[in-house]
Amino acid sequence: MPEPRKADGFTLLEVMVALFILAVIAAMVSQAVHQRTRTAQLEASGYRW
Repeated sequence: MPEPRKADGFTLLEVMVALFILAVIAAMVSQAVHQRTRTAQLEASGYRW
């Protein structure tokens, strides 16, 4: 069994993993918004697939 953890904070590894996950989510959201904006601009300009 793992040793009991201290409840006074997070380890550096946990913080780094959490930040990495947040960065990945932010990148996905940013790309999705950019794609939606680009598609809307193309449709507004009369472009058809």
